[in-house]
Amino acid sequence: MTIVVIGIFVFAIAADQITKALLYGKQLALLPGVVGVYPVKGLNTGMAWSLLGGTKGSVILLSAVTLLTLAALTYLYIRCRRQMPKAIQIALGMICGGAVGNLIDRIALGGVRDFINFEFVDFPVFNVADIFVTCGGILLGAALLFTRGGHRFAELVFAEDNNKKKKKQ
Repeated sequence: MTIVVIGIFVFAIAADQITKALLYGKQLALLPGVVGVYPVKGLNTGMAWSLLGGTKGSVILLSAVTLLTLAALTYLYIRCRRQMPKAIQIALGMICGGAVGNLIDRIALGGVRDFINFEFVDFPVFNVADIFVTCGGILLGAALLFTRGGHRFAELVFAEDNNKKKKKQ
């Protein structure tokens, strides 16, 4: 399963970076009246919905938070992958791949290239990395909440944390 997770991770990064290289700054109706590629002014220096954008040090702060989160998720995956349900492994591959796609932009360009726009509703402009992070997050939540394997995995992870706390006391 590890090769599948690595494949999803690499695919997410590649899909994100290729679409940004090909479509950023262009205008194109993918589904007219529904969704299209939309040229935006400047890079998104914040996170989702441009939160924290434009604040001093936001790119550095968000890059650091992303790196710490990636390190924690990688540690969790390496440590628990044998007990981790496949859906959770896939979700982590999607989330980490999307996060790295946007991290590349933050480090190389000082902000994230967003270009996909829903035309039928007022919604923030986004990119392929955002799609992977969002879909991975939904899959992760669904797996943890609605599957036996997800419940068992959560119990295992939190039981180990509780045992460590008890030993320290």
